[in-house]
Amino acid sequence: MATVKFPSYADACRIKVDSANGDVPCKIWIENKVNKSQWSCVVTDTKDHAPKSASYVLPSTAEALVAVTTGGKVAKPATQGAAVDMTVGTKGHLELTLTMQAFAKLSAKYKFDLKPVEVSTTEKLEAKIRDLQDEVAALKESHDHAQFCTELVELRQNLRSRGYYSAGNMYKTTLKW
Repeated sequence: MATVKFPSYADACRIKVDSANGDVPCKIWIENKVNKSQWSCVVTDTKDHAPKSASYVLPSTAEALVAVTTGGKVAKPATQGAAVDMTVGTKGHLELTLTMQAFAKLSAKYKFDLKPVEVSTTEKLEAKIRDLQDEVAALKESHDHAQFCTELVELRQNLRSRGYYSAGNMYKTTLKW
């Protein structure tokens, strides 16, 4: 599950797009990371989410959703770009908007109505545990980075003390092993 921040939505969200082969049918699931509310939408036909006036539908909408929401790039060469945004709809619903562009001239916009999912107390606790696991992983990563930087500074100091490294002649010095 990826954590994303949508331009038009205040809180960070956790999102998951389940798809068999990068295409429909797929399920979009979103969780607000602050209040643990959840929404979902099942997509069986991309045409159902395109504007009524659209004369064409671009392929691989599910794949584009996965790529955009996880920070990846759209794998299909026909798709030049994609963007996703989310806004609050009516009656507790959210509206996820996917805008795709292909071949620099074709543009398509899809809107997905995400319906609220009833969340039990247990599910909210599970969501909080996921958040804590994410935080622990981030702390471990930042600790590893800090440890690496400390060791690098110590290595530089050691090399300088032996005359192998200095900022001024770093490219001219030949290391003697």
